[in-house]
Amino acid sequence: MSKRLFEILDQMNLDDTNSNTGNLGVSNHFVGANKVKQGCTVTMGADEAVLHQLMNNTAIPILVVVDKKEYQKLKNQ
Repeated sequence: MSKRLFEILDQMNLDDTNSNTGNLGVSNHFVGANKVKQGCTVTMGADEAVLHQLMNNTAIPILVVVDKKEYQKLKNQ
């Protein structure tokens, strides 16, 4: 049985905490969004190291968009 995306991300986060590694990075630095023919492009800011990881094909970006009110509600529970 394969794991769900968020199960994998949660495991990576726990492993990073326990092993003091950085296999899962989170960036919430929204730069901008533009409408294009195919839908839109979203630009996020990240550490310069991320650029090198992407260019070396050692990292993949995953965009997660969440409802802000629901996120804040669950965060404050």
